[in-house]
Amino acid sequence: MADVHSRWGIILIGVRQLPDPSPFIEYTEDGTPKRYRETVDYLKQFCITDDDIELIAPLPENQNYIDFMFEIASHGKNEEILMAVLPCMLSYSYIFRKLASVPTSRESRYWDFIKDYADEQYAESCKEWSAFAEHKCAGLSEANKKVSG
Repeated sequence: MADVHSRWGIILIGVRQLPDPSPFIEYTEDGTPKRYRETVDYLKQFCITDDDIELIAPLPENQNYIDFMFEIASHGKNEEILMAVLPCMLSYSYIFRKLASVPTSRESRYWDFIKDYADEQYAESCKEWSAFAEHKCAGLSEANKKVSG
């Protein structure tokens, strides 16, 4: 998790160098710091430090995702970055809303984490970002849509 967050920080630096970074600033400044703090809080509950996490190699799937995000960030195209991030947002909303619908999930030690992604504000944000993506990608050629999506 720490590896993903540190890589995400590098991606954010790339986003800020885009000709028009404004579409991504709200998403990154609004969500990432709070969720990072929640992750750190969970690690503390299990007496796990950042140093402990750094010693663990990412799972191959996570490494693939990290590599993919680096690749997309290096292109510097808004549409590609948006299409790389949006599925993650949407899947988190779907998965955590399903988890939150299970009555016993409220008793879980992870409830704060679950409810953060399951709340209506996050779902609404996903709808807004989906509409924004449709707008930003509307002018792309079919070939570019396949590359971006």
